[in-house]
Amino acid sequence: GLHALSDDESVFFKKMSEIYEGKMGFPFVVAISGLSQREIFQALELRCHGNPINELAVAIDELIKVAFIRISKLIPD
Repeated sequence: GLHALSDDESVFFKKMSEIYEGKMGFPFVVAISGLSQREIFQALELRCHGNPINELAVAIDELIKVAFIRISKLIPD
């Protein structure tokens, strides 16, 4: 996750997030559950090179994953 970023990592993440949002017109969204910090950073870097139309579909998919994870936690096994 992103809970233990160094100062340099935090600056990098903020800068890349700003680049992403400036290019795409919406914030970077990723379902971080089960992802390492490195995987999250790699996803952000890779997706900064995408195009806004495709990225919108990816962002929606990621939001659906986040919603599914959160709802799953509310439902007992």
